[in-house]
Amino acid sequence: MERSLLALTLTIWLAFAALVPARAQGPGDPVLVLTGAELVASRGESFARYRFDVANKDVLPADLFAAAPTLPPCGNNSNSSRTWVDFFAPGGKRLYGFCSLREPADLDTIWFALPEKEAPPAGVYIILKDRLTGRSYKSNIATISAEALVTAATAPIPANDRNRAYATMRQALALKRAGGAPVPLSWYRSTIEAAYAAQRPSAALALASGLLADHASWENARLIFPAFVATPGLRLDALRLMRLTRVMKEEAQYCELAAALVKADRPAEAKAVLERAAELDEADLAAPHIRALIAVADKRIKGEILDPAELRAWPVDDPSPALKPADTLYAAAQFQEAAVQYRVALGRGRVDPNLFMLRYGAALVGTGKLEEAKKAFAAAEGGYGDLAAMWLIWLQ
Repeated sequence: MERSLLALTLTIWLAFAALVPARAQGPGDPVLVLTGAELVASRGESFARYRFDVANKDVLPADLFAAAPTLPPCGNNSNSSRTWVDFFAPGGKRLYGFCSLREPADLDTIWFALPEKEAPPAGVYIILKDRLTGRSYKSNIATISAEALVTAATAPIPANDRNRAYATMRQALALKRAGGAPVPLSWYRSTIEAAYAAQRPSAALALASGLLADHASWENARLIFPAFVATPGLRLDALRLMRLTRVMKEEAQYCELAAALVKADRPAEAKAVLERAAELDEADLAAPHIRALIAVADKRIKGEILDPAELRAWPVDDPSPALKPADTLYAAAQFQEAAVQYRVALGRGRVDPNLFMLRYGAALVGTGKLEEAKKAFAAAEGGYGDLAAMWLIWLQ
């Protein structure tokens, strides 16, 4: 009897449950996905903008975001959308919102921002509030972590949005450091590659100190060479180091160094660079562009006046004229005499002390005084200091 009553009760309950929907009708709950970060400036302050998408936005009805002039306005916007979207931290704190989205596709443009150095919450969710029906649809909590940002940065990104990949990786590195964890080498590599892809060599250069501190090796240091070469004040010394360490192998690189030397009024060194490259079978002295470069160098050496076209192509821009005597000795492999002349230039107070430390250290390497050279390199700061760190790693 009890079993029959139980069976009857279960049958009635199942029949009733079949008539009642499991949840209110409407679009499915949004699936929130982190897609990256970008750095923006506002009123003199730098912000990190965290960008998201709704993976299932295509199933949402278009009229959900139709203009709703009959509903309460959004500030001064009396034609805001029917559904508003708000970001929340897990504790319920509202972070930001959108009231003017016009179609479900716009959900791939939603974001919230925080001061660049402020850590984001561990995760966020959104609520879609349909103001016409009064219904709300809550998403999952999308994780914001260094690892999640790396995943977002390595996803396919349009070619015209390369800055986002760099900014996303940069924020990933910042979160990883803030958590006290070491930054993996692969993350540095991805960030540097993203910076180059975004044509931001200065951004790659800014990563040099962290990379060399966390993963000091010559192989890793070589990743930064393109950034040094792209920086006008560091180009000459970076190319010299590339040649010395045999990283330089291509004719175009030798020509770039020779051209930089001619423009810095170091023509004898420029000619020697090209001749040595030819001896290594890494440059062709008969090539028209190299012949033209050597001809200009010869004129400079002899003190001859260049013609107007040559002057336009090869203007002298020597950022460190006080170091020219020492540089000339260094180029001639007279390292001991060069070191003395570098100190003379410093004593006269007409040279950047960090550039002095870099070139003085290089001269000391030539003399074999490696411990003294290391002290000089360690004393250099700024961009010259980063380049000096490359010397230190190579010496190891």
